[in-house]
Amino acid sequence: MIAPEFKTFMGFAEPEMAQEIAGILADAKILHNIYDSRKDFNPTFSNSEMGKEILIQILPQDFAKAKALVDEKMPLDVNAVDPDHFLFGFSDDELKDVVKRSDEWHVLDVKLAQHLLDQKGILISDHEMAAFREQDFREKSQLETINPLWLSVAYISAICVGPLGLLIGWYLATLKKKLPDGTQIYSHGQSDRTHGKIILFVGFTSAVVGLMYHFKS
Repeated sequence: MIAPEFKTFMGFAEPEMAQEIAGILADAKILHNIYDSRKDFNPTFSNSEMGKEILIQILPQDFAKAKALVDEKMPLDVNAVDPDHFLFGFSDDELKDVVKRSDEWHVLDVKLAQHLLDQKGILISDHEMAAFREQDFREKSQLETINPLWLSVAYISAICVGPLGLLIGWYLATLKKKLPDGTQIYSHGQSDRTHGKIILFVGFTSAVVGLMYHFKS
């Protein structure tokens, strides 16, 4: 496992791309880890981590430096871009969203989106970008809240030793998400997580009691 102070910087499905980024970081003497989630699957990550099996992780204080370095070392060769690349079909607003949410996209996709916007004379001002990132960070930092109906269903299912209750309990107690700065936080607040732990306890206790009753019968 990786050292706990390291946070996810980028994620890739292709090991070759991860190695290329790692090489750039190594040349700049930026401490990093290559974390292969295929070997140690962590189900507590939210969907934003799924599909990105090779994770590049660095110290949080190095995020800005690493991003600028990767941006510099991986120039976009427009002539080498596939004419059928999906970004060519994006609207102006969708291209702007790619640039604004650069932490969710491959660095070359972000550069291509920026190039396409530049060709159309569409600029994203520093003020607009800063305002978006501040709002985006606030939105992604907000904790999720479970619907009371689903909470009731989870408790009833757990009492009846139903798998749905255990699944919801595990989901509430353990699910995490990654913020744009690489920090990982729980997706739900303390109250929901406590409910999740209680649901798991009730579910497992009900299972044990059921088994004991079955063997005594």
